[in-house]
Amino acid sequence: MLITKDQNELLKLLSPLIESYLAEMKISSSVEEYVRELAILPIKIEGKLIGFWGVSYRKKGKIFLATLKACYLMREYRGRYLNRAADDFFRGMEKQGVTNLEVWNHYNVQRWFERRYSLKPQIFVTHGKLEQFKIKN
Repeated sequence: MLITKDQNELLKLLSPLIESYLAEMKISSSVEEYVRELAILPIKIEGKLIGFWGVSYRKKGKIFLATLKACYLMREYRGRYLNRAADDFFRGMEKQGVTNLEVWNHYNVQRWFERRYSLKPQIFVTHGKLEQFKIKN
């Protein structure tokens, strides 16, 4: 896949944020490997790059599925701008013609997701260590 000059510039700007995300989530991957896996969409608020979304897309017939696999905001913006960034994300998905959305949200984000959008996902996808799912006596 050829990368345009604009995409290369955006990748340079996003690389420190992606590196921070990979370190925070303890993902052993390089930035280059990570961006091959997902479409990286910048989160800009008031003209400032503050984070990114990691999304994969699939089309099958009339269904255009977007799978949100990563969301990263710089620490200083996490409390104030998450709602606005999420609203921008969903509007962007609508503009692209996405018909279905699958969210791989971290378990710490689940309550916010339920409050913000008044729904519980039919499939709750998350990540974590196996011991977190151990049945307690």
